[in-house]
Amino acid sequence: MALTDLKSKTAKPKNKPYKLFDAEGLYLYVPPSGRKVWRFKYRFNGKECLVTIGKFPNKKLKEARKARNQYLLMLDEGKNPAEVKRLKKNPEGMSFKEVAQEWIDFKVPYRGSVNPTPLGGQGLELALYSEYGAL
Repeated sequence: MALTDLKSKTAKPKNKPYKLFDAEGLYLYVPPSGRKVWRFKYRFNGKECLVTIGKFPNKKLKEARKARNQYLLMLDEGKNPAEVKRLKKNPEGMSFKEVAQEWIDFKVPYRGSVNPTPLGGQGLELALYSEYGAL
């Protein structure tokens, strides 16, 4: 049986998280905090995958179904919806080092600190960039 708007609205948090299923992998996740989230569960290359569509009530059932249908089309084309979504967030394919430097450049004027990082620029180079710079 498909999910309805009324069921989505009246879903109350419980002691443990639970799911209200719609169809074709779409469900409403209700954690104990009560923040409802639309999710789409699917299989890609034999592995179970999960994509978060959006928060309820910001994203209604009709919009969540539309997003699910778009993800199903991506799967039919052989694309992984989670990977497509990730690339939309980071279209340039920036490395960890580039993202970290962008964040530091953004935060320094607001923090008013001469040393923008706890370890200093060289500390980041030693602690993080050598390990994660290529990500």
